[in-house]
Amino acid sequence: MILKRRIIFLLLFLGTTFLVSSIYSNYSKERQFKRKINFEVSKVVESKSFRCYYYNKEGQELSIHHTFYSPSQIKVGDIITKNSDSNELIIYRNDSIKRKTKFKIVIY
Repeated sequence: MILKRRIIFLLLFLGTTFLVSSIYSNYSKERQFKRKINFEVSKVVESKSFRCYYYNKEGQELSIHHTFYSPSQIKVGDIITKNSDSNELIIYRNDSIKRKTKFKIVIY
């Protein structure tokens, strides 16, 4: 009898944990999908785990649900943009005559 209760409790706990995790994950993805980004890279940091982190002039880190790995093709001065309701990151780079050109598109 006690074993049945423990099994039922364990199954309810695991089911509830899975349900809450799924709901939060979907909420987080939806919020990220609706977010608009216009980010100029001022600093690139490559970690020991071969991940790249990008910072703007104010020192704020670009926080998105995508991981950039080292070696970084994104350089200081590049502009990372994302339209709301889109899953494409568009990276612009200024060429030699300061004209903004599309460098790379990342779908995440």
